[in-house]
Amino acid sequence: EQTFVLKDTWIDADRKREAAIMDDIRTAASNVDPKTIKGVDRLLLTVEDSWEVLVDGQVDDTHAIMRRGQEPTLNETAEVAANAEDCKRPQNQKPVVGGVKAPKALGDKLLQHPAKIHYRLVYKEVGKTIDELRASRNWETSIDCLPGLYRLHASGYVHRDISVGNILVVDGKGRLGDVEDAKAENDDSSHDMRTGTAFFMSTEVYNHAYLYKFNRDEGSDDIKLLLDSDDEDDDSRMDGDDVLPLLVVGSQHTSTTPNLETIHEEQPPASSASEPEAEVETVAATRTPDVFKYNPLHDLESVWWVALYMLLCSTPYKDPKMDQDAWEMHLRNHASLAADAFDNIEFRGRAMASTGNIWPVLETLLPPFAAVGAKLEEIREHVVAAFLNAEEDIPAIDFTVANSVYGFILVTFTKITKSLEGKKDIKIVTTDTSAMVAYLKSLENKIAGSLSADDTDAEEEEDEGRPPKASKTHHGATASSSAAL
Repeated sequence: EQTFVLKDTWIDADRKREAAIMDDIRTAASNVDPKTIKGVDRLLLTVEDSWEVLVDGQVDDTHAIMRRGQEPTLNETAEVAANAEDCKRPQNQKPVVGGVKAPKALGDKLLQHPAKIHYRLVYKEVGKTIDELRASRNWETSIDCLPGLYRLHASGYVHRDISVGNILVVDGKGRLGDVEDAKAENDDSSHDMRTGTAFFMSTEVYNHAYLYKFNRDEGSDDIKLLLDSDDEDDDSRMDGDDVLPLLVVGSQHTSTTPNLETIHEEQPPASSASEPEAEVETVAATRTPDVFKYNPLHDLESVWWVALYMLLCSTPYKDPKMDQDAWEMHLRNHASLAADAFDNIEFRGRAMASTGNIWPVLETLLPPFAAVGAKLEEIREHVVAAFLNAEEDIPAIDFTVANSVYGFILVTFTKITKSLEGKKDIKIVTTDTSAMVAYLKSLENKIAGSLSADDTDAEEEEDEGRPPKASKTHHGATASSSAAL
């Protein structure tokens, strides 16, 4: 008896349906070469069936069915009887604490939302999200997805919603789900809402603007591993020995590459006092603003945020040999960084800035976590370097812009996986995104209070402050569990 997965979702009425998007991606991949379509097939799920839900013979639509075609308005008011005692009290025109007073100019736009269509798909594959796996298995699954992600980009598409809920393991192999937001390179359509899961969204996508303006020489963009290593007759996963030799050639930094934190804008030379003053000429601004467009580097930045999430949004085991004061310090640093990275947009912006450097914070974590953090900082620098290099000439950005990055991430993830194998002093308990906000608050409350001096019970450490588990029922909700490494 075969098991299928039903996805029940609401999508924008004017967007292409996910099953059609998957067909388009596969068609585009097949037009590249056989290895590209094979890589895309390995990456994506298979749709068994899909349909729009009907209600009384009509497509279930938020505007036509639920609202009966009516538009909400701010102009209608309802009269209610006034309380005599309330009328005697002084009236305060200030908004409530924490409230936001919207400009009148926004008017009815505050109540305008695109029509949604009730849509269902049936997938052939059944898998688990990476927040249900052991820590080392998370990295293996991510490794599986990277060659396929390259093939997706080579087909002219970006995913635009890479998250821990969309990276799956099916029959021991990594897959990428939820392609409803995937977009073709030549598709210039836009929507008012940002696309992506907030915890993993690229900082440029969040700001809807290009943020990197420095020049950066990224060296060769040779990606022979991703082009040649997946044998058409061999469906097995690439192991570390196959990955490392070929990939390093095309993705490592050159010896002349400067450290990111030393990059500064060059200042023009000061004018000599003896030189005659140049004639001042008023020039009108004629530069056309850059139109922001999602590209493969934004997908890879999301991969980095997923990796940081797997590291930080977890509960570490306490080493019984560790001094209690040192343990408490590391735990506070761990909780504080997790809260900043996934609940503080200013911190996220600084972390991905051209002169950013989060290693001073990562090195304050427990030693096993800091060791992984050091590798993630290397990936962050590599991604930022690619952004800097690409945005030296923004109009020239195309879907080969990330060719120097895939390999470096793959090599680094492979090293992380090998370093975690067999370790007994680290336990990763990943928290699902649907309960992430509550979890971050629990971390903050935990470090604000007093930590027990004899807190050595691993099971208590696992359960304390963890949010409840949630089942994956629709887009944006994920399932979670924990397993010892």
